[in-house]
Amino acid sequence: MMHEKREAVYCVENKATGDKARYAQTELIKYICLLTGQHADRERRGEEHYRIAFRLELCGADRGLGEEGYEIHTGEQGKEVVLQAKTEQGLLYGVYGLLSNHYGVGFYFSGDAVPQEKKPLPLCEIEDRRIPEQYIRGVLPWTNFPQSATSYSFQDWIYMIDQMTRMRMNFINIHNYNGEFGHNEIFHNILVNGKMSRNWNATVSKPHAWGMKGWKVKEYLFGGSEVYDDYDFGADATLHNDCLENEEVFRKGSSQFAFIIRYAHTRGVKIGLGLDLNLVMGDYGQAADDFSVVDARIHQITTDYSELDYLLLYRSENSPDFRVWNRAFYRTYNALKEKAPNIRIAVSGWGLDPDTVIGLPADVIAAPISGHSVNDRIPDGSIYGEREFWGCPWSERDYNDSIHFAPYCTLLSNTVGDYQRRSRNMKGLMTLTWRVSDGVDAKLSYIAEAPWDQENSLACSRDVYYRYAVKCYGAEAAEAVTEIINENEAYATDASECMYTPLPSGKDRTLDMAKADGQLAVIAQAMEETRDRAWAERLRRLYCRIRAVKAFCRLDQDINQMGAEELTKEFHIFVECFVRRIDDISTAGNLFSVENRYVQEWYLKRMKELGADVRAAQIAGEDGEDGGELEGGGELQVLMISPVTVTKEQSRWDIRAAVIGGKRGKRKEVRVCYREAGSGFWKTQALEHRVRGVFGIGIPSGELPEGVVEYYVEASDGVRTGRYPAAAPGQCAVLSRLPGSMTGKPGTPVLDTDGNMRLRWKPCSGDFCWYRIYRGTEPGFSVGPQSLVTYVCRDTLSYLDAAEGFDGEPLSGEYYYRVSCVDGEFRESAPSNEVCCRMEGIGIQREVHVKGKGSSAASLGKYDFGANASHFYLYYGAEEELEAELYLEEDSPAGERQIGTARLFTTGRAEVCEMGDIALMEPLSGAAVLSLRIKASEGAAWIIYGGCPARTALRESGGITEGESFAAGRDSGQPHSGAEHYSVSPFRNFWMLSDIAGCNEDVEIGGLTYGYQYACRVSEGTQMLYEAEGKGNEPFRIPEHFLTPGHSYAVQVTAKCGLKTWGSVRRDFRVSDENLVLLNKPELLGLQDGEGIYTFDDGWGTVINSPYQVRPEGFVLSAGEGDAGGRFTFRLPWKYEPEYPYLLIKAEAFSGDWNIQVNGVPVVGPRENNVAVRKDLRIFGFRPGETLALTLLVNRASGGKGAGTIFRSLQLLPEGSSFKRI
Repeated sequence: MMHEKREAVYCVENKATGDKARYAQTELIKYICLLTGQHADRERRGEEHYRIAFRLELCGADRGLGEEGYEIHTGEQGKEVVLQAKTEQGLLYGVYGLLSNHYGVGFYFSGDAVPQEKKPLPLCEIEDRRIPEQYIRGVLPWTNFPQSATSYSFQDWIYMIDQMTRMRMNFINIHNYNGEFGHNEIFHNILVNGKMSRNWNATVSKPHAWGMKGWKVKEYLFGGSEVYDDYDFGADATLHNDCLENEEVFRKGSSQFAFIIRYAHTRGVKIGLGLDLNLVMGDYGQAADDFSVVDARIHQITTDYSELDYLLLYRSENSPDFRVWNRAFYRTYNALKEKAPNIRIAVSGWGLDPDTVIGLPADVIAAPISGHSVNDRIPDGSIYGEREFWGCPWSERDYNDSIHFAPYCTLLSNTVGDYQRRSRNMKGLMTLTWRVSDGVDAKLSYIAEAPWDQENSLACSRDVYYRYAVKCYGAEAAEAVTEIINENEAYATDASECMYTPLPSGKDRTLDMAKADGQLAVIAQAMEETRDRAWAERLRRLYCRIRAVKAFCRLDQDINQMGAEELTKEFHIFVECFVRRIDDISTAGNLFSVENRYVQEWYLKRMKELGADVRAAQIAGEDGEDGGELEGGGELQVLMISPVTVTKEQSRWDIRAAVIGGKRGKRKEVRVCYREAGSGFWKTQALEHRVRGVFGIGIPSGELPEGVVEYYVEASDGVRTGRYPAAAPGQCAVLSRLPGSMTGKPGTPVLDTDGNMRLRWKPCSGDFCWYRIYRGTEPGFSVGPQSLVTYVCRDTLSYLDAAEGFDGEPLSGEYYYRVSCVDGEFRESAPSNEVCCRMEGIGIQREVHVKGKGSSAASLGKYDFGANASHFYLYYGAEEELEAELYLEEDSPAGERQIGTARLFTTGRAEVCEMGDIALMEPLSGAAVLSLRIKASEGAAWIIYGGCPARTALRESGGITEGESFAAGRDSGQPHSGAEHYSVSPFRNFWMLSDIAGCNEDVEIGGLTYGYQYACRVSEGTQMLYEAEGKGNEPFRIPEHFLTPGHSYAVQVTAKCGLKTWGSVRRDFRVSDENLVLLNKPELLGLQDGEGIYTFDDGWGTVINSPYQVRPEGFVLSAGEGDAGGRFTFRLPWKYEPEYPYLLIKAEAFSGDWNIQVNGVPVVGPRENNVAVRKDLRIFGFRPGETLALTLLVNRASGGKGAGTIFRSLQLLPEGSSFKRI
């Protein structure tokens, strides 16, 4: 039985009555326990004398504190602490301000920083009044990479919201891709004409379109797979969806986001949803400004997210079609004003031209993320006039920077400086990031603390990093560590997640490795000298980050000279440095990225060249016997990603932990030890093995003590022991238990099967949100996180478990299932009855390579089509740009029969997963064994990633049909016939039509939207000379032997997929003897007739290299005459502001690599996307009298296709009226 609690030394009284105030009281009690090891009473007990008595109360009079401000006063020589606020939200922030500013607690997304040594709270005089300078303080955790919010599951969101509340942040902005590169993320989707596009189910085995290859978790090396708890890594909304319909998949995502909104509001956190308003998924066959699309968006948002706080309407990054955006904006704005006036509207994008915002309604917020070239800066918000402005610098960058190590090129010092000079209309401060810990942990703490920093104690980046170092590493180590982490960490690479994995450079990295060695020595000494195990653990993570830099530099320099043994040892260290510094979901995603990129593309490739067996590496990774030079390598370590910190009293406490290290083959025992805070008695509960190194257990609410619970998780292999937290039991983790709803739990479902392998159940009664599905290998298995498969929304009443098992192997044999109902507080019903299903290999053979001439066949496996399936979705890729006829066939005892056909196209990037929609000739029901017959060209190498049936019939989209055409430049959405005429000059190789992409206001243009099929015909008079097909933004090339210089030709583009969206087709251009594509409007560059932009066969060539001099009266051109090197004279308008000079460059380019440099420093590029790229670049920091060299580089040989680079415009523009035109 439990022993009685020790006598309380502290008391925390709460005079307010609401839920937030009770939560504030519980949180203060929890951290008093962590700091002192002492229990605190919730009410005064008689006339007892406490060391400190705290009182939380709402102030009766308006003291100008606003909704979030607070005051803290002390009395009786510090023995009475009174915290007052106008609102309960202010009380909650006051508790965290008291802990952070006066008791030394650090709140970070990586977890709380609390000293291990227990000491009495100091008796000190406190007079503290704080009101945040910005009413919006938050993060934009970008969605698209494994390190990002794309991978967040329910518990990750809960942890993030709770932790950001402790940091006194109050805003999460989620950008949801809804068409960019064919991505349709899980929080927004639309139903148009009976059709809903399938959401992107982003996981590690399916690569993203920004340059990373997919890989299976089970194939990870060096122990990397031990961290992951399922067949794949991704958000719980994106896993196990193979046999769910489109709407069922979306309901998983939308119901999760609705929960996020509700939960965030209980903590005072506001939620913003960002959409690319000018984009829509291509399979709708509609333009983004089509009223049916816009109205469907509004319906989804107002129906599913009625409590949403902000809707941010983005101008998309790569296709900023302003005309489409504007039309969609005003219909969206007016509809939301009518249907959901509580949702405020902001406009955003990658930089935001004030000229495009000036005419918008006055209540619309300007909330741009900073432009690419100045992404760690905060723009001067006064350019938007009196309009409310939110600043959003980047904490790290997805190109030419690192999100694997430190963000070397995205500097906090720039952000701090700009915030110090912020404009009066700036009311919000947030930051774009992918990770939320590791290399950006301190940077995010600045975004949280700066608006509360009334003493201006964070006046430079060093102030921020020093404060962070004191709290995370201890005062003794802070000075030395600050010298490292303050924008000085040893350099590994600027290759980032938005790029293809770079090849090893072979360069001399001696200096980088020497710098890393020096920093490692400093950290190792600090680890040796500290007696605080919590600080030592954080120092160890920093050590791993710098040690990973050294390992990368060594591999980058020497990989091609290393033998198999040396290579394996270095990669073991490199990967383990990522495994052992995991402290949240984003660092777990970082490990996935490293495995998919460097282990797969560097290590395996080199081992293959050496003819070595990689199994030895797998064993080395599992052994954990040799950690090499890595501090703590080989030891058992317990990781808890997004641990539960708060539960409701009627909810189960779910614990999931990963154990890494230890000796291979040794069985690991894992247990949780917990007690009521202040009690001397520990209870223990064994965790059950789930898969690999992951264990879990669900502890019923009735077995937990009330109030605050201390706990730690301990793992042992019989030889070694590891714990979470690492400093336990001296420093434990703490769980707060809060009162829950008094209504009953949801009802219990009754489960059966359809006689085959599909689970089904009848609708449950009561107010609940989801069904949870559990699976075990033995009858009577335990229900909990160790057996949870997935969840589905309450509208889904059947489920086919078609994915692999937790271990990534196909399900085969007998499995047992149970289902429960879960409400919005995660109160769960009793589990259903148990049913048994015998699985017979349902699913698909992953990565089926099909090569051959003519018809090639591949078996797909067995599928359950349910009732009346009308379509089959096939996920595929290819190693080159191909098209093929595909025939879907059913294998039956009576023989094969054809059931569907489709014509599929690929972009030529095998690592990109594309989706084909195969319409079935007649609806299918029940189970069927399928095969795929491919009719492709000889040597075509296909990869089949997966597939699933769809039972929702899709309506045919309207618009242009095959064979019809349209007139370039028309945007009415109706089919048209027409042609544009071009004059052809002498040329070599190819005549080139421009990329298909977004619109330009200066030129009447027409064409197609990214991602769709088109046909192009070239004719002279009535004779058609050439016809070919292309896709999306791919350039259209015409072989030279079809054309004669000096003749006129008509180019006619025909849409094939019912498109109504218009992009750009070049109308007037010339081709020079050097195969140069000129501008539509040469005068935009100040070019004279006949001048051109030159590229060279040998790759990079200098196009513009003109020095300018900044004088007090403006920028002065001092360029020479044009020459054969590509330099030529042009005249541009400039603007100079004496107090804050900047250079504004507007550039828009198509195809190929290009790079703009100022004084030799790249400010944008190189770009490798064959899409329209429009950039507004503001370059700051010039002084009068300084000479500038502006260099534009283009690479004709980009991609090996000799495509050249087409610039629509390159302008240096004034903003306002005070500028000097040269």
